Amino acid sequence: MLTRKSILLICQVCLTFLIIFPLSPKTSLSQDLNQKSIQIYFNSDDYELNPAAKNFIRESILTIGSMRIREIYVAGHTDSDASDEYNQVLSSKRAEYTKEFLKDQGVREKMIHMEYFGESMPKSDIKSQNRRVEITFVYELDSEQNLSTSNPEKHVLKFNTYNSATREKLPCSFSIEINGQNQHGVTDINGKYVTRKFQKGAAVVFSREGFLNETVQIEKFISSSLGDTIYIDAYLKPVNVVQKLRFDHIYFYTDSDILKPESEPELENLLKVLQEYPDLYVEIQGHMNFPSSRRCSPFQKIYNLDLSYRRAKAVYNYLIKNGISNSRLTYKGLSNFQMVYPEPKNREQEDMNKRVEVWTLKVAEDQQN
Repeated sequence: MLTRKSILLICQVCLTFLIIFPLSPKTSLSQDLNQKSIQIYFNSDDYELNPAAKNFIRESILTIGSMRIREIYVAGHTDSDASDEYNQVLSSKRAEYTKEFLKDQGVREKMIHMEYFGESMPKSDIKSQNRRVEITFVYELDSEQNLSTSNPEKHVLKFNTYNSATREKLPCSFSIEINGQNQHGVTDINGKYVTRKFQKGAAVVFSREGFLNETVQIEKFISSSLGDTIYIDAYLKPVNVVQKLRFDHIYFYTDSDILKPESEPELENLLKVLQEYPDLYVEIQGHMNFPSSRRCSPFQKIYNLDLSYRRAKAVYNYLIKNGISNSRLTYKGLSNFQMVYPEPKNREQEDMNKRVEVWTLKVAEDQQN
């Protein structure tokens, strides 16, 4: 569950991100910035971009619009064929070559952030897919698109969150899910939050330690909204923790929310528990591997939180697909706040950090009627 410390850390991450990407008083981070990632692949032992890769990068910049790009993150990777030392150097050459190419395209050097990881972060069992550079563009959305009030697909969203047992205001964290992307934040101390523009078709998942998640589908409120403003009150049910179960063998591919095949037996065990005890509620916690000694930019912190959130939701989706009611399930991402091995020494320990924990819950007595 999100502890007070975790919520404060999330607030700090959001605040730091706002400082680095300053916005005008009338704009909102979640609405004005977006990100796009592309993968560039290399032949074995090669670090130069081929003509097709160069064209792909140019087209990506043109599609986004060079004037709207705020930051570019370049990460170099290799397969595991050579030694760790050799691969570290090779990944740095791939990242450096890509950085120089971006500069040749007119990108200012101070906008480019470069990292290299050698063979430490494979994303596939296929070696050719690990010989890569990942380029992430952080860019500003089109201002006319954001400011248009005539677009019926966009709305101002205002919500308040409450404890359903006491009806008192309840500060909490939330995740906005839309078009396969997540935007994370926290309400103010009075449980309030306002976004200037918001797209139709989104869902908001509210969460807090000691409470079940509350998910709100925005479309249900559009017909009853006044103009382009949607007002939503969300009520979270308090729960007590009954038991903490660790599922150490639910594994994910590095940098991904895709479950590894060896996770299937453990997922089946979890499914059997929920089928055997139909009155049981559970909280699914997603964790990730990111050594505490590694340099972590504000952008990386946000990415870490989102990856752990997506991993928890991957398990949630598995359970839903297999017949478990979503009313019994709560899911949260805890980034790398609670790693089993803060400094993993091998891939087995890295996999242990990329784990899922399940806490069994019981709805508070005064909420069962």
